[in-house]
Amino acid sequence: MMLFPFSLYETLSSATAIHWEWSTFAAILYVGIFASIIAFLCWNSGVIQLGANKASIYLNFIPVFASIFAVLFLDEKLHSFQLIGGLAVVAGVILSGKTNKRRLQP
Repeated sequence: MMLFPFSLYETLSSATAIHWEWSTFAAILYVGIFASIIAFLCWNSGVIQLGANKASIYLNFIPVFASIFAVLFLDEKLHSFQLIGGLAVVAGVILSGKTNKRRLQP
């Protein structure tokens, strides 16, 4: 409801029309069902199982997977800074997941 005025304004002021095809509806359904509902249910299940502290570390993977999917599905180019950043995220998640056994001993 909050976005309806903006949608109405864009519809009335836009020079190009939206081509409603099956692929358009499929994309909207995909985003509405899988990316919005199922992904959050899976994330919440993971948070319950791991705990918020451990699960929050994996939020750093969101831009890494977004870059991977952009390269695979949108034919985007992968740049060196994205590769370096992705490797830094992976290294950070691995390092933060390791425990120091000496520190844990009394």
